[in-house]
Amino acid sequence: KIVPLDSISDDDSNDCSQTRKPEGQIIVLASFVDKIPNLAGLSRTCEVLGATTLAIPNAAILDSPDFTAISMTSEKWLDIVEVRPSDVEAYLVRQRD
Repeated sequence: KIVPLDSISDDDSNDCSQTRKPEGQIIVLASFVDKIPNLAGLSRTCEVLGATTLAIPNAAILDSPDFTAISMTSEKWLDIVEVRPSDVEAYLVRQRD
């Protein structure tokens, strides 16, 4: 996992054994992305950069061999939720509230 530079104080800048999660949530909304390889790559990127949630248009994509071949198990470390394009507005309102 990465440690954001702004979360490291001068006292522990040389101590790489400490890992901290950034404050707040990072939700990546990919409900309008329809290509499975792009979603799988996005899953890897989200996991590496510390996103907390990835919203995809259809949860069945997670079982696709194309998805699992590219995602490289990142979906096991990342909260992935189904948010259909027609539900995006309601999802965003729920997250804001």
